[in-house]
Amino acid sequence: APRPVAPRELPGVLERSYPATETPTPDYVYSLAALGASGPGDLQPVLESATLEELVASAEALLGR
Repeated sequence: APRPVAPRELPGVLERSYPATETPTPDYVYSLAALGASGPGDLQPVLESATLEELVASAEALLGR
């Protein structure tokens, strides 16, 4: 499970995790989801994702895409 990220850490996390390819890294997706979450409960489906595809779909649903 990813560790909690303080708001002041997010720019650095996003920069380090930014995908060099079309496929996003799990850390990048978790960081984006954390930015869009209004509370811990919003992140539950994201954290329960078993595959990268599920992770991206859960994050997109959270972010309203």
